[in-house]
Amino acid sequence: MCSLVALLLVCLLLGDPTGADVGLHLPQGGVLYPRASEIREVQSLDGIWNFKLDSPEQTGIRNQWFGKDISKMEGTIPMPVPSSYNDITASAEVRDHIGLVWYDRGFFVPNSWKSQGFRVWLRFGSVNYFAQVWVNGKKVTEHEIGHLPFTIEITDVVMYGRENKLTVAVDNILGSETIP
Repeated sequence: MCSLVALLLVCLLLGDPTGADVGLHLPQGGVLYPRASEIREVQSLDGIWNFKLDSPEQTGIRNQWFGKDISKMEGTIPMPVPSSYNDITASAEVRDHIGLVWYDRGFFVPNSWKSQGFRVWLRFGSVNYFAQVWVNGKKVTEHEIGHLPFTIEITDVVMYGRENKLTVAVDNILGSETIP
């Protein structure tokens, strides 16, 4: 029994037992689940973010909220992330909102990350259902399909040794492309 298990493991690790070359399947175009190690630092952005509802006319896009400090706008409230904003407040306006909402927060990238040649990635565990992401006012990605994680490298847009601003516009309207 042990030798059969060992043979199966070898076949699984080295290739198809039929002799077909299956190659090594490594993740492409992304990063592994973030785990701190001797060569990788992980900085969580979980916590309290600034949160603001948008209008059905998408005022935030038109007025470029991604380049502004949402915390200084009227109607902004603190919102824990991760969470479902529809379940957090007692406000019917927030609970029943369908459409765009905005999140932003600051984050710091140490100078040592640049001097050590670290690449900087953002990883979102899930954004339902369509996300647009800006770092320091520059759009870095869009992601459509809720419930699935996504990553984006932001090495070229972060400022080292200074505060950076992360802004995420989230549209919770269901569509044929937004559900996996």
